[in-house]
Amino acid sequence: MIGESEDSFLRERLNPIVNPAKKFDECLKGTRLDLLEDVCDWAINSENTFAWICGIAGTGKSAVAVTLAQRFRRMQNLVTLALTFHCVKGQETSNISLLVPTMCYQLAKVCPGYKRSLISVFKEDQSLNGSGLPLNEQIQQFLDASLFQPLPNKKVIAIIDGLDE
Repeated sequence: MIGESEDSFLRERLNPIVNPAKKFDECLKGTRLDLLEDVCDWAINSENTFAWICGIAGTGKSAVAVTLAQRFRRMQNLVTLALTFHCVKGQETSNISLLVPTMCYQLAKVCPGYKRSLISVFKEDQSLNGSGLPLNEQIQQFLDASLFQPLPNKKVIAIIDGLDE
């Protein structure tokens, strides 16, 4: 878990959205069961580190994201849900420059090795400002695979919904 002074340091340097907007509409009971089961199976068993659910507007992708988050929370002995980020028009979550800093902040809260590495990155370069960098530089600086050593004991999940909004 992230200590209070470390938390303050990372909040100051990353400038994340501490409590990103949430959506609450989940899948209707008995719907999307195959998709939900497939994604949960992927989370536990797949070597692939990335899953993408796509579809046209209004097909229920956000409801799937909400329902998956609920399922992953119940599967806490198998996976860690680090972040549920819903891009919502007109809210700060629609600012793409805040996505990576917010993701990093939440990952640091559940991955101690990553937290230490991320703090070191900022201490080595005092001029770094998380949300002030272009997106590609944020990814290079803060999501480099070398920062995730040692790897967490279980898979860490981040759900990002509505990037097209």
